[in-house]
Amino acid sequence: MIGTRWQIGHVLAALALAALCALPGFSAAAQGLFAPVAKVQDQTITAFELDQRQRFLSAIGGSPAPRELALDRLIEEKVQRAEARRLGVEIATDDILVGMDEFAGRANLDRAGLIAQLAQLGIAEETFRDFVEAGLMWRQIVRGRVGGNQHINLNDVNEALAFGNAQQQAASRVRVLISEIFLPARSPEERATADEIIAQIQDLRGFDAFSNAARQVSVAPSRDQGGRIDWLAFGNLPGPLREQILLMSPGQISDPVEVPNAVGLFQLRALSDTGAPAPVGGIAEFAVLGVPGSTPQEAREDAAAILERIDTCKDFYGEAQRDPDLTLELRESPVDLLAADIALALAPLDIGERTVLAGAESRARILMLCSRRLAGSETPDPDQVATALSNQRVQARADALLADLIARANIEILR
Repeated sequence: MIGTRWQIGHVLAALALAALCALPGFSAAAQGLFAPVAKVQDQTITAFELDQRQRFLSAIGGSPAPRELALDRLIEEKVQRAEARRLGVEIATDDILVGMDEFAGRANLDRAGLIAQLAQLGIAEETFRDFVEAGLMWRQIVRGRVGGNQHINLNDVNEALAFGNAQQQAASRVRVLISEIFLPARSPEERATADEIIAQIQDLRGFDAFSNAARQVSVAPSRDQGGRIDWLAFGNLPGPLREQILLMSPGQISDPVEVPNAVGLFQLRALSDTGAPAPVGGIAEFAVLGVPGSTPQEAREDAAAILERIDTCKDFYGEAQRDPDLTLELRESPVDLLAADIALALAPLDIGERTVLAGAESRARILMLCSRRLAGSETPDPDQVATALSNQRVQARADALLADLIARANIEILR
């Protein structure tokens, strides 16, 4: 049960807010923070809630979250809370605190540490608490309606293993030809502008139209070639892009792919089956040298000069020692865990080859591939496969339940 103190706290907060709004000095702008932006059943979403949720999603996601995403999440939670009330589902205060502890632990912080960091970003503790509480409510609803475990038999596991092997063998022979556009998204304002441009680009038809758009708006170095990239091994693409390309036909444009401080769009130009298996995904070891500049153009020019002086990953150390303004990073990571921009930059490289990765900021990055090796090829544990299949089925049914509740809810967007 939700603790009485928590319920009383909400009542006192509402009374305090009402008293504050009645004061002569309380500005119209401040009152506007609590103006309704949407109604879900008998619940209201205020401008303050929306602002808080947008800040919170940006903080935990590592990049600016668009307003529409924050509003969608709040609407979903209001629908979930309405269903929780109908079913009599409540979460005890102690369980909420445990949930907050677990969430903070994902960032290697305790609850107080995460709350302090959120406060520095202007995010109230109640925003964090409400987010966790809604998640716990929904989990309990799903457990009651869908069931915590789905029956998985041996045939299900064998089919999943066979499908995975077939996918890997097919992917190891495939090359792709794509074009790219990267748009800056370092702030909510830039992301809003990017979303407007994305909507226009996704309406384009034909390879030339996409290339013209790349020359005009892309911040990637490939813009000079109309965003065109040479043949890439399908298995070396970032995971989110691979999943989309499997469903695309030549000429189609992908959904946006998030990368740090930017968002990418990709157009499939061609697919080719080489007939000869090649390494898929795997683990890449690479060096990254950050090159500052007063402008993006200056940074790219300085990076080009450094490129002439380096031949191996070891040469990066000498450059970093020579100039303290340079930043050196050596990384080893599965390709699927790399940011899309880095994975794409490394995809066409052989060992010892390098490239310049530039964005909207006044800093260029030189990437060199030091080594590439296959990830462990051991046969997956059947028990782990069964657990994954069960989780997938629960998630699919939970998504269907939420979609049905949203479709039947009375939702009104006010502004």
